[in-house]
Amino acid sequence: DMNALHAVKGLINEEIHAGGDKMTERQKELVKIHRRDQTPLVAATVTGTFAAIASRLSVRTNQGRMVSLVFGVPTYVFFYSICTHVSQYDNALNMMAQHDSRFAQTLKDAYRRAASPGSPVLEEIESWQDI
Repeated sequence: DMNALHAVKGLINEEIHAGGDKMTERQKELVKIHRRDQTPLVAATVTGTFAAIASRLSVRTNQGRMVSLVFGVPTYVFFYSICTHVSQYDNALNMMAQHDSRFAQTLKDAYRRAASPGSPVLEEIESWQDI
């Protein structure tokens, strides 16, 4: 479903750069909320710092600072990437959940075209049609 998410994110970004005229007020609000979301930064900072401290405490050598970086930086990058991806996915799903929006329908159609067959997210999106 990565291709489907990228397709939806691309459409959202294009619409934002075009002025957002096709978006509902709720979708514009979701964009603002997503832009202010500090969860990936906070999660990455906490886990990266914890990994650096833990590695420095566990390794008592003269090269403790380097060991801290070796563990802290990859941990930071990993958790930042994961949390950012989850945040973007959540934002895309919320944008598609707007039933009264033509733009949401465009996003759903793009997701359908790019999603793999049997995708659980695609099944969830299809169930929204019945509501």
